Amino acid sequence: MADAAYLMRDTAPGEAPREKGTGRPGRRRGPPGGGTRAMLLLLVLAFFAALLYMDPVYPSTVQQLHLHLRLPQVSQNVELKLGEAGLLAEDSVQRALAAAVSGSSASTLSFEVCSGFAHQRVDIVTGLILAVELNRTMVLPRLLLDGSQPTDAQDSEDGFAGSVEFGEMFDVETFTSRLQTLGVRTALGPPPSSKTSAGRLADFDSVQALGSFYASKQHLRLDCPAFRVPADLIVKHESLVFAAMDAMQPSRPLLDIISRAEEQLRSMSNTGAFNILHLRAEDEWLLHCTNWESIGDGIVRNNCLNNTARVGNQLRLHRIDRQVPLLLSINKIDISNDLVRQSMQNLEAHSYQVVLRDAVFEHDLKLPGLSREEIALVDYYLALGCQQFVGNSVSVFSALLIMERWHAGRFATYYNGGNIPLEAFMPLYQMPWVFTYNDWSAGTEYDYMVKAAVTSGIEVARMKPYCMYSGSTSAEMYQWFLSKGVTIIQHEPAWRDALIKEGARHKEQNLVHSHLYKTGGTLVGTFQRIDIPILRQFDQYNYVLFTDCDVYFRQQMKLVDWGTPLPTAVGMGFEGQDIFPYNAGIMLMNMPYMRKTNKKFLNWIVSQRNGLYYPGYGPLDQGALNQFYEKQVKGLPISKNFNAMMFHQFRPDARIVHMNGPKPNHYLEWLEKGVCAFGDMCKMGVSNGVCQYIAEYLQFTPDWEIPAELHKLCSSGAAAKQVPVQRAAAVTQQKGIHVARLQQPTTQLAVVRQEEEDEDADLEEVEEAMQEDEDEQEVVVRALAVSLVAVLLMWARYQQTISLSGAAKGRLQSRSGGHGTATGQANTASSLQPAENAFTMQFEVCNGFTNQRIALLSGLVLAAAAKRSVVLPEFLLNGMQPDDMKTVTADKAETVPFRIACPAFRLPGALVKKHGALLHAAVEGLRPSDRFQSIIAAWRQQIEAKSGSIAYNLIHLRVEKDWFALCKMWENPSEGRNNCMNNTATVGKQLQKHGFEPQVPVVVVTSFPDAVPNALDTSLKSIKSSKYNVVLGSELVQLGEELSREENALVDYYLGLEAEKFTGNSVSTFTAFLILERRWLDRQSAHYNGGNIPLNSFFPFF
Repeated sequence: MADAAYLMRDTAPGEAPREKGTGRPGRRRGPPGGGTRAMLLLLVLAFFAALLYMDPVYPSTVQQLHLHLRLPQVSQNVELKLGEAGLLAEDSVQRALAAAVSGSSASTLSFEVCSGFAHQRVDIVTGLILAVELNRTMVLPRLLLDGSQPTDAQDSEDGFAGSVEFGEMFDVETFTSRLQTLGVRTALGPPPSSKTSAGRLADFDSVQALGSFYASKQHLRLDCPAFRVPADLIVKHESLVFAAMDAMQPSRPLLDIISRAEEQLRSMSNTGAFNILHLRAEDEWLLHCTNWESIGDGIVRNNCLNNTARVGNQLRLHRIDRQVPLLLSINKIDISNDLVRQSMQNLEAHSYQVVLRDAVFEHDLKLPGLSREEIALVDYYLALGCQQFVGNSVSVFSALLIMERWHAGRFATYYNGGNIPLEAFMPLYQMPWVFTYNDWSAGTEYDYMVKAAVTSGIEVARMKPYCMYSGSTSAEMYQWFLSKGVTIIQHEPAWRDALIKEGARHKEQNLVHSHLYKTGGTLVGTFQRIDIPILRQFDQYNYVLFTDCDVYFRQQMKLVDWGTPLPTAVGMGFEGQDIFPYNAGIMLMNMPYMRKTNKKFLNWIVSQRNGLYYPGYGPLDQGALNQFYEKQVKGLPISKNFNAMMFHQFRPDARIVHMNGPKPNHYLEWLEKGVCAFGDMCKMGVSNGVCQYIAEYLQFTPDWEIPAELHKLCSSGAAAKQVPVQRAAAVTQQKGIHVARLQQPTTQLAVVRQEEEDEDADLEEVEEAMQEDEDEQEVVVRALAVSLVAVLLMWARYQQTISLSGAAKGRLQSRSGGHGTATGQANTASSLQPAENAFTMQFEVCNGFTNQRIALLSGLVLAAAAKRSVVLPEFLLNGMQPDDMKTVTADKAETVPFRIACPAFRLPGALVKKHGALLHAAVEGLRPSDRFQSIIAAWRQQIEAKSGSIAYNLIHLRVEKDWFALCKMWENPSEGRNNCMNNTATVGKQLQKHGFEPQVPVVVVTSFPDAVPNALDTSLKSIKSSKYNVVLGSELVQLGEELSREENALVDYYLGLEAEKFTGNSVSTFTAFLILERRWLDRQSAHYNGGNIPLNSFFPFF
C-alpha cells in the first residue's frame, strides 16, 4: 500500500531490503560456511571502533581522514558478508558499527530530552542541529518512557530507571546510516575517557557564544534543547530537520506492532484507507489550556479547546472522509468527562465511523505492556501513514505531525482553528498562497509583476503557491508557473453566466467605478477569488492567503506572525485612507467559515440586482465582501505590514508590499514626463516609499527594465528634485506658508505681549489684531515642511543645512489653503531669506523641548492666520528663558518684524483645530539634523546590542523630584485632575494591559539624574517582574559628547516616535504630544496613568 510505503520510505544506503508485507529487513540467504569471514570482519570492525575511542591525538590527520572515508564501505561489506553467512548482526555489533561509522569526531555533544514523545522528538532534531553548528558528534540520547524528568542526582549519561536507550524506540542503524549520507556524525556515547562539561542553553545569547565558551571541551552535555534555539536556525537546517525525522524509524518490536495495527485498520475499510483524529479533551489537557491561555504576556491565546465539543462539525467543513474508519487517538477515554462525551456524540451525529484504540489492539494485537511514550510513538507512526489526519494545533504532538505531513504532501489539518503555536519555534509550515492569472493580461506589465510576486513568494516568503489560471495551457506564463512549482488550478465557476448577466445590468454607469466591468471575462476573472474556500486543494487549511499579483514579499510568511485573534471570516486592510470599506487585494481567509457561508454569499450577490456595484462599499467582489461580511470585518483591518501601500511612507517591518494604484511604469512616466494616470498618487509615492521599495523590488524583476530605470532616477536624486521642480509653476499659484530666516537685525525688535485674556479672544479678533494690509503683504505658503526641519532643532548653535522631508513637503503643498510660494527649492539656509518688504513674524520659545516644539507649531498657526512669513526661532538648550527683549517706539513698529512672546498654550483651541492639516504636515516635516540622526541611529544600535532585538517599545517614565512637586500643585480631584502619578509603581501591569510583547525590549527614558531612587527602582522592578527586558536610556552611548538636557529630550522624543509601541504619563506634555504625533502616524500608543490627556484642551485632536 502507498501509505505503508510512506511509513518506511525507501531503504537507506546499505540497508537491507524489506520483506514484502512486513516492513522488516529481509535476510540475504547465502551459502553456508561464511561464518569465518564474518567473524574476521567483525574483529576488524571492532579494532576500528576501538581506535575511534582512543586518545584523539593518537591517529594522524591523514589516518583519521582515511579511516573516515573508508568506514561506510567497510560497514556495507560487513553487512553483506553477514547476510551471505545467513546471520543478522546482533544489537551490540550494530552499535559498534554505528559508532565506527559516525563517531569519528574528537568532540561530542549529548543532551537531555524532556516531556512526552513529541517533545523528545523535537529535542532530538534540535540537538542534531546544535551538533552540526558546533561541529560535534551527536551522542544519541536516552529517551523517557513516561515523560517525567530525572532529578539532577538521577541524571547521567547512563540514564535513570525511567529512561531507555535510543535503540529501544528507534532503529539505530537506519538513523545513523541515513544521517551519515548527509555528513552528520552520531555516536552511541561519548569517549569513555572524556570529562563531561555541562552547559545550559539559557546562559548563552547565541549558539556561537555557546560554541566559543566550550570550544576546548571534548564532551559537552546540554539541557533539553527543544524550543531554545533561534527559529532562523531551524529554517537554515530545514532539509536536515525533515531528513532526521524521516530517519527516526521505529525499532523492530515497535514497528511490528505498528504494522499489525495498520493492517487491522485497513481491513475495516473497503478501500484499505483509514483516518486518525488526535482529540485533546482529557482532564490534564483542560488544566493545561487554563494555564496556557492565562499567560500574562499580552498575547491572545484562545484556540486550545475551540470546537472540541463540535469536532464533527469541523471535520465536515474540512471534508474528512466518512466512508473510512476514524481512529480516535486520545490519551485516556473517560466517558465521565463531559467534553469527551460531547465530542463522541457529535462525531456519531455526523456519521463518522469512530474506532477506539482498544478495538484495534484487542486479542493478539493487545499492546504488550508498552509505556505511555511508546504508545504515543505507535499512534504517531500510524498517523504518519493514514489517509487524512486531524489534530489540535496547540498540541505539540498534533503540530509536529501536521508539519511532517504537509512537508510530505499529505493531508493534515486541525479542528480547533487559530494558528499553530509551534510555528513560532519551528517555522517550517508553508503558508498556502493563492493568486489569479488571466490570459487577457498576457504581454503587459502584469506578467512581470506576477513573476516578481511568485519569485519573492517562494524564495523569501517560503510559501506554497497556487494559481487560479484562466487561459491556454501552452502559453508561456503557464509553462513558467509550472517551472516554479506553482500548483495550477483551472476552475470554472458555477455562477459564471449568472454573474455576467448581473454585471451587464448597469454596465455603462459602473464603468466609471472600474474598467473591470467592461467584459464578462474581466468580471469573472476578478470574482474568481470568492470560490477559493470551496476548492478541494484547500480543504486541509484553516487559513489561506490571497493577494493580487502586484505585490512582493519581504519576509517569511508565517500565520503565527499575523497576531491574534485571527479573522473570523476574512481579513482585509486599509486602502488609500484608514477607513472602512477595506481593500480586497490582500486577504487572509478563514477557510472553514468562508466555506460554510459560501453558498449563502453567492446567492446574496446575484440577488442584489445592483449590477455588481455596492454603494458605500465599492465595486465588484471587493464591495460584495465588505458589505456581506461587514459584521466580521469592520473595525478589524489587518496590519499595514501585511498590506503596505507603495505610495505610503516606507515601512521597515512590512511583509507584503502592495502596488495598489500606480505601478512602476506609472511612477517612471511621472518622473520623466510629469504625467500620472493615477493623479497625485505618483507624486505621493515618490515623496514617500517608492524609491526604497523599488530598490528591493529589482531583485525579483531581472528581465523588466522599468524598475531598473526607476531605481536609477531615484539613486541620482531626480526623484527628490521632481517634487518641487516638476510642479513649481503650479505650486506658486497655490496657498501655503513661506518660512524665512532673518539676518541679524540692526534695529530693535518690537515685542507684543499677549496677556492671559487673549486666550479667550474670538477667532476673528485674533486674526484682525494681527492683520496687516493684505494687498501689500508677502504671500505666505504652506511649503512649510520644505524648510522646517533640522535647523529648527538647534539653529543658533549648529548652523546646519536644512534636511528636506520630501514626503512632508508634498503633503503640505497638497493641503495648501490658497496662497503662493516664494520658492520651490527652499532647502538650504541661504534660501531662507525673506523677500524684500516681506511681512514676517518672530516669536519666542519657552521651557523644555516639547514646550518649544508646541511654541513653534503655535507660532505657525498664528502666522497662517496673520498671513505672515515665519522667522525661525532660536531654541533653548536647558529650558531657561532669555531676558525679555526691549520694545521700540510705536512710530518704528511698522518697519520691523512682528515679534510675540512664547505662544505655547495661549491660542484658542478652535484656532488650533482649524489649522489641523497644517500642524499634521508640520510635525511630519520636522526631522532631526544629520548630527542628531546619527546619535539616534547609534542609540538604536546600542538597544539592539543590549537586547538582541531590532524592534523595541519605549516608556516615558515620570519619577523625577520636580515631577512629584508639580503633581502636588497640579492635582485637584474636584476639577478632575487626579491622574498625575497613577499606576507608576505598577507600570509593568499597564504594559501587559496595553499589549506590550515580552519578547520586544522596553526602553525606559526619564531624566535619570533627577529621578527619585526609590520611585525609579519600584517602577523598574514592576516592569522586570512582568517579564520585560529593560534597556535604560541612561545606558545608551552618546557618541563621546555630553548632550544638554533638551538635546537629550530630542533624542528620547524621536526614539519614542520610531518605537513599535509607546506609553508614558499623559499629564506630561512630552508624553501627550508624542501620543498625538504617533496617532497621526498611525502608530500604537497609550498612557499608563489612566485618566484623560490634559493637552487636549489646547490641542483638541485626541
